Amino acid sequence: MQHRALRLRDQCCQAEDCDAPAAWTEAHHLKPWSQGGRTDLANMVLLCANDHRRIHDPDFTYQRLPDGRIRFTRAARTS
Repeated sequence: MQHRALRLRDQCCQAEDCDAPAAWTEAHHLKPWSQGGRTDLANMVLLCANDHRRIHDPDFTYQRLPDGRIRFTRAARTS
């Protein structure tokens, strides 16, 4: 039921420049469930498989925009 509500709310991948339809997406917990994140709509977004991998990739950082979309930025390299 929750995934259906998430699909109705987001309707597509929530990465800023992606419009993959909800049927091609996966639910992502913004604060991981393993770290005490809740499994509720406020803590979840839909992401396509590519953007779901990217949100877990340490080479990228992300921010949630006011409209709920996710903006990715390549992480700064430190030497």
